[in-house]
Amino acid sequence: MYKPSRLRTQLIAAVLLACLSILATQAFIRYVWILPAFNQMAKQNDYLDIRRVASQFQQEIASLVNLVYDNAVWDQMYQATQQNDVDWFNENYIIGASFQRLGINGWYFYDRNPARIAGSSVDENFSPMKADVFDNASNAYRQGFLFDTREDEDAQLRSNVQFALINEKPALVISHTILRSDESGPYAGTALLWRYINDNFIALLTPGIENDITLSFGDSLTSEHLNYAQEYASIDENTVQAHDGKLVLVVRNHGADPVFTLSIQQRTHPYENSLFDMSLVAGLLISGTILLLFFSYVHFQLLTPIQRLLGNVSQAMRHDDFSGRTNLKGHNELHKLGRRMDELFALISKQRSELVSRNIKLQKLSNTDPLTGLGNRRYLDIQLRNIASHKATRMRSLSMLIVDIDHFKAFNDTYGHARGDQALAQVARTLEQLTHSATDMVARFGGEEFVVILQNTVLEDAVQVANNLRIAIEQLQIPLDTPDFSTYLTISVGVATKPTSETLDITALFDLADRALYEAKNQGRNRVKAADTKPDNAAVKAKPEAQT
Repeated sequence: MYKPSRLRTQLIAAVLLACLSILATQAFIRYVWILPAFNQMAKQNDYLDIRRVASQFQQEIASLVNLVYDNAVWDQMYQATQQNDVDWFNENYIIGASFQRLGINGWYFYDRNPARIAGSSVDENFSPMKADVFDNASNAYRQGFLFDTREDEDAQLRSNVQFALINEKPALVISHTILRSDESGPYAGTALLWRYINDNFIALLTPGIENDITLSFGDSLTSEHLNYAQEYASIDENTVQAHDGKLVLVVRNHGADPVFTLSIQQRTHPYENSLFDMSLVAGLLISGTILLLFFSYVHFQLLTPIQRLLGNVSQAMRHDDFSGRTNLKGHNELHKLGRRMDELFALISKQRSELVSRNIKLQKLSNTDPLTGLGNRRYLDIQLRNIASHKATRMRSLSMLIVDIDHFKAFNDTYGHARGDQALAQVARTLEQLTHSATDMVARFGGEEFVVILQNTVLEDAVQVANNLRIAIEQLQIPLDTPDFSTYLTISVGVATKPTSETLDITALFDLADRALYEAKNQGRNRVKAADTKPDNAAVKAKPEAQT
């Protein structure tokens, strides 16, 4: 009985050893590779999510900064500031309907002293309110919102974005020095725009997605809450950490005090973070028992899945590629784990695709003029740089048309800004319909000014296109009946062309077209003027004070 008993013991010991070895192997793989990979992917997802919030927030701020820049760097505002023309500012900016349309809570304008020229604030319901920090220029200066231009007479362009509590509520404050249209000094003063950071603002960050981002301020900003928050100005991938299932981004004021936080719900991890679970242990014991009699079966059921799992995890860790799939069809725990990993990888790929799609949509929004649907000035600059970088551009002619709506300020003064917006949209549609989208580009440069780029088009053809556009706009018969004149809305067009075999100089071409437009305006408007000489590189772009 000794030998059989001994053999039985050896067999049992071998089976137990095999089971223990398999169990130890699986635990080691899970501890060394799988769990760290999952945790790293989860951490990476947390970082991407908090970066998404910061990026969306920055995009919205950038649109407001561009709004302030477009108004502050303007010859008319520069002149009105120097003349302390309160009536001009009240007539053009202190307009309640404009505040509501732009979604802002206040416009303020200060001279160089600094002293307030004009300004007004509204509350979240767009009713008039007092804002002492802006009404008193000294308070605004102490808060760092204003520039002391007396300290630097010839300083260049300045812009400032800050966050503060206005009437105990978080707000965004954007200030910009008032300069001429060519950004030359000296400063005339400071233009300041502010708006509340509230639920309406947060809704703009993720259009179509409700309750994605939560705003917190005031008493809800506890020390424990802030300990886990990431700094908006410097997000550190290695320190991103959730608190109560939320990822938090803190925004501070000029004095580094917290003003508010933005938080999003942390994604639920689609895996169990424990080293062992009962189903895994049971599966390993059953597989270990079968190992003695059906080695080939065990090899198929255990070793092959392990190799696939490790291969996919390794590929993901080494190459940041989550397209691999185990495609396991069995029913034991390893096959289930493989399918869960396939689901996890598919989820990561989907979320990455969604993130890319959202970024593309945000990029499109940042490059599109919301009123006309045309590309905006930023989009125009990008496309012109791309065209200039192509080698083929040198061998082709390229024409630029600068289109300006005649007497548009009078139109707005007579019919109102709503009708003005409709007229801009009609003009934009007509310009787009009469050009070839495959080779031409139409963009809104700003205000009532548009730019049309005609690739592979000589000057004579460009003038013909410009005349077609001018006639088409006049045939729209948009009435312009004012005390000074009664007619239809028309356009003036300046045309300039880069000949073949010449390098595209965007600035020079724009100067030529702009000068031609200026001449068309001076010659009576509703006409096309072609540039026939190159601009002097040392010349400063001449532009009328108000091309309306």
